[in-house]
Amino acid sequence: MLGRNIPHTPERIEAAYADFKRLLMQEKPWKNPLVSFGNIAALMGVTPAFLRMVFQEKNVSLRDALNDKRMEEALRILDGDDTISIEKAALSAGFGTANTFSNAYCRKYGCRPTAKYNRRGPARTGGAATAL
Repeated sequence: MLGRNIPHTPERIEAAYADFKRLLMQEKPWKNPLVSFGNIAALMGVTPAFLRMVFQEKNVSLRDALNDKRMEEALRILDGDDTISIEKAALSAGFGTANTFSNAYCRKYGCRPTAKYNRRGPARTGGAATAL
């Protein structure tokens, strides 16, 4: 396992971060809302401590990196299918809940996703729209 007794040079940190970015594209661990540093480190073959250090050096949080990919996926789904609910797109993209997606969307764009994607959620009594 990498990360033990290997000098943490800037080149090694850059290489590990590049490996992480490739992993995001190939393995799509962001689709699992419960993914952790330990899971990602195991997939990369490094220690969780080394991976944390890589993120600290890059001044990036794992949560933000995963949520960026989740956001891309949710928006890809919503833009590609105008019949899918915001909730279904959020869950398919790896957000734990539609509310988590809505909050992340609001932080990024300054409004709720319903401002752009005015869609109904699952059937509800009275046919109310999903309040995200």
